[in-house]
Amino acid sequence: MRSDKAPEVHPDHETALAILGRVKAFLWDNALHVAVVVGLLVLGSMSYKLLKQKQKNRLQNDWAAVWEPQPDPQEAIRQCRQILQSGSERSAFPFVMLRLGGELASSGEWSEAAQTYEQLLERYPQSVATEMARPAYGAALEELGRYEQAAGIYENLAKDMGAADNFFDAARCRELAGQAGAAKELYEHCLQEAGSGYLADLAKARLGALARGELLKPPPKPEKKEEPPRQAEEHEARAETAAETSAAQAPGPDSAQ
Repeated sequence: MRSDKAPEVHPDHETALAILGRVKAFLWDNALHVAVVVGLLVLGSMSYKLLKQKQKNRLQNDWAAVWEPQPDPQEAIRQCRQILQSGSERSAFPFVMLRLGGELASSGEWSEAAQTYEQLLERYPQSVATEMARPAYGAALEELGRYEQAAGIYENLAKDMGAADNFFDAARCRELAGQAGAAKELYEHCLQEAGSGYLADLAKARLGALARGELLKPPPKPEKKEEPPRQAEEHEARAETAAETSAAQAPGPDSAQ
């Protein structure tokens, strides 16, 4: 028997239909606002991805400056400085500074190399790059004739690591600074650490020399080379010479008669 009774609608279904209707009405009334919000979300997502890619590329460039060989030291120095001046701190910065100090030292720019190592030690005391830079910093100070400061660097290395070569370098710098007593004590520590071998033999030789009152003397400082005149000055000098020559060769008023 056929029934004319309408099918029952579940209350939850009616609720869902009502919510959907309200959402449709809201979207219809606020279509522009919704489009703007969606566009901003898409734009924000794209900008974030672009930023992450730029950061990734920047990091790759940083580490390339650290590890990739560069036949031209001046170009390597330029690249390192450009990275360090490029903005916010990044993980590669200590190693870029280490590379910069090494390239400056290789180019004979010891003062700037020492300054770079000093900044590295101050800014990143816990970095592995800092530990690698400490012996190089001591060597740069030696080249500048700052033997007492260099000795302090080597002494700290000797305290931290206890290596015989650090004691020897510290003793040598104390000797070059004219501090025979401190040098003698450090040579003795070197001898204890080394036991035998070439460093022990060198330490014994220096102890014998100190006993005879013979101290190491600092090497003579290289004479400063005169910088060649700039091209503009050379050109100006040539022009003045040419003008004087022309004036001297020009016929006077008597010669015209």
